[in-house]
Amino acid sequence: MMSRRVPTMIVFCLMTVAATGGAIAAEGQLDWPSFRGPNLDGALQGVGGITDETGLELNWKHDYGSGYASLVATQGLVIGGFSSGDLDLLSAVDATTGEEVWRAQIGPIYNGHDGSHDGPIATPFVAGGRVYMLGAWGELFALELKSGKELWRTHLVENHEIPKPHYGFSTSPILVDGVLVVELGDPPPPPPDADAEEGEVEEEPTDTGGGKAVGGFDPETGALKWTLGTDQVAYQSPTVALIGGKRLVIAASNKKLFGINASAGTIAFEYEHQGDGRAIGSGSMNPVAAGEGRFLLSNTTDGSSMIQVKPDPELGYAVEELWNSNSIRGTYVTPVVHDGHLYGVTGRVLTCVSVETGESVWKSRQPGDGFITLLDDHLVIITKAGTLHLARATPDGYQEIAQIPLFEELSWSQVAFADGGLFARSMNEIARVDLSNAFDESMKTMTTAMPAGSTFASFLRQLESATEPSATIDEYLASQVSFPIIEGMDLVHFVYRGEANDVGVRGDIIGARREDPMTRVAGTDLFYYTARFEPNARVNYGFIKNFEENIVDPLNDRTEPDGQDGELSWFAMPAWRKPWYLDEAGADRQGKIVEHTLESKVVEGRTQVFSAYLPAGYDEMTGRLPVIYFHGGDEALDDGGMKNALDNLIGKTVAPVIGVFLHAGERTPGPPNREGMAALLATEIVPVVDETYRTIAEAAGRASFGAGGSGYAAYFTALEQPGIFGQVLTQSAILFGGQLDALKAKVRNADEQPLTIYQDWGTYDLRSPHEAWDMRDSNSDFRAFLRDRGYRPVGGEVPTGIGWAAWQNQTDDLLETLFPL
Repeated sequence: MMSRRVPTMIVFCLMTVAATGGAIAAEGQLDWPSFRGPNLDGALQGVGGITDETGLELNWKHDYGSGYASLVATQGLVIGGFSSGDLDLLSAVDATTGEEVWRAQIGPIYNGHDGSHDGPIATPFVAGGRVYMLGAWGELFALELKSGKELWRTHLVENHEIPKPHYGFSTSPILVDGVLVVELGDPPPPPPDADAEEGEVEEEPTDTGGGKAVGGFDPETGALKWTLGTDQVAYQSPTVALIGGKRLVIAASNKKLFGINASAGTIAFEYEHQGDGRAIGSGSMNPVAAGEGRFLLSNTTDGSSMIQVKPDPELGYAVEELWNSNSIRGTYVTPVVHDGHLYGVTGRVLTCVSVETGESVWKSRQPGDGFITLLDDHLVIITKAGTLHLARATPDGYQEIAQIPLFEELSWSQVAFADGGLFARSMNEIARVDLSNAFDESMKTMTTAMPAGSTFASFLRQLESATEPSATIDEYLASQVSFPIIEGMDLVHFVYRGEANDVGVRGDIIGARREDPMTRVAGTDLFYYTARFEPNARVNYGFIKNFEENIVDPLNDRTEPDGQDGELSWFAMPAWRKPWYLDEAGADRQGKIVEHTLESKVVEGRTQVFSAYLPAGYDEMTGRLPVIYFHGGDEALDDGGMKNALDNLIGKTVAPVIGVFLHAGERTPGPPNREGMAALLATEIVPVVDETYRTIAEAAGRASFGAGGSGYAAYFTALEQPGIFGQVLTQSAILFGGQLDALKAKVRNADEQPLTIYQDWGTYDLRSPHEAWDMRDSNSDFRAFLRDRGYRPVGGEVPTGIGWAAWQNQTDDLLETLFPL
């Protein structure tokens, strides 16, 4: 598991909490025995006692292992799955004290990879004195509730040949009509036939030999009773609904929705929901009941649909789409339903949506991206950042009653409720929070703090007492020399002025899949956000206007492509200097580009185009030159200004070199052929370059370079083809867990495969603060691994972000380090 760090960028946000008083007693024995509660809908009614004076009071908090499994709470126990050491475990703790009652082994630890955390994902199901659980590797088993004693066990992969989803099994089992229902999944269809003759039309696969989308197991023995449905399953979980007086299991797969009679093991209806199969689309879709026969399906990354299922005298059941909308999209959060409205998340923003029309009623950047529980007519929200919030469930806007900071680590699990207590977990702790009758105003405060002595803070104080605030803002903004406003060597104020209901910030300053709210100055159209940066930082950012519109800073004319057909603004701190070498060189210093095309025999059907850069005066040179092979050569030339950099640096601070820019070409069907492309470069392109130009035709004279996504290719090629490259240069290499592991498996000791390595990455590099992927950690991890193998990589972390607009600022460092004049 990669370590998490406190980022150097500090957002000034102070959250104060004070809670006193006794816990609210539940009316009767209410509990939370399964994923999304007793009715599998994320809600619990009949709690009682929650008012505008209710507070949140921490009862206990204990260390816990990593995992996504939501907690269940019933019969005085709180049960959840987590990782510990080299195992995944299921444990029960006393709901009153948090002390462990029992623990049981799920199986070997499921290590997080490609952006996920360690540990189990599915939520246990408790019924009839038993606990049913599915491990991420496929272990399906039952335990005795009171003791944790194992009663039976089977394995979805080993015993039933069910393919493991990429991130592990996560479906939460449910018990319906005496059957333990588990979503399983068919194997994926075979890849397109790469050997098909040109012009031959390949038939679409109509059946993969499946019929295992959903399975029913005997809860007493674990024996498989039935399987049905043909489709792939990723991370969905089933629910139950009463339609036309009949209870049906409602199970979503990647492309279909099934209505199932559990006791008979038959399909009542099957509906093609047109899902995209993506992890953040239909791959993680949990059907949400929104009235009899109505279901919300978050079936694509870009939107959701509402369907109506009705009994039909001829078809059995008829399914109709009522609406399709983008009002809930791009989220792993499953909405809850209350009084004709859906409460969920769209992107990273809390939203209320009409069940009837699919139209957004309101959006709120507070309290932040998180998971929602409905208690009576109140929302309980645990944010991914670890804060817990209590708010009214009302179409009249987000109305918070209380909030407390609960965890410092990320939280990715819905809150459970039982007997007056809220039970929540993070990736390293578990806690009980009581609903308290006593209330303190500080439970509601979330204020923005400003450093003492800040001139911007003085301006805000002046604005508070101004008789004409608009004129005061005009005067202040007109006095600024640039935007954002930089105070001293480290303090930055981002400001937006204009008509808007809400403005947020985005970009490398805070990381991917995250939006932070800007503070609105009351009674004005001015929004601001304050942060600290290094004196020589250069970072991009943007704004989100009214929750939807991605815009650049209208006060800042410095922009760059965002890599997704849009733009971002950028700023630089006082100690940053614009690279002189990116300007066009004089005619006498300009090298030339020679285009080459090669028909590969190693990768069948591949036409590889590459460009050779020859430095100025090459024809008059007599010595042999080293060669840098640029993976992602198109971007290096077009976006990275690499030709200008070579023209200007060679002969001044860098020795003459030849550059070979490898162009992407067309993607071939199927997964990337890394081995084939490495062999193509080593056995076909390198010989052509050595034969055509005066090169140092040995490993010491060749370097493999890549930035961002091409960084992996640069490493992989050098390690896969030992003896061909003696140097590797990377910038912000994108190394997710599987890629990092693949590279580590290929690394020899430095004395077996000598390599000179330069690597740099940004302080504000590609990362998702609310998920388990951070390219800063990946690159730092690989650097440490290389050092353990005897290598001495140079470079390191620099105060910038990702993309060629950032990387080109270090071109001189990497070239001068490996090819000094």
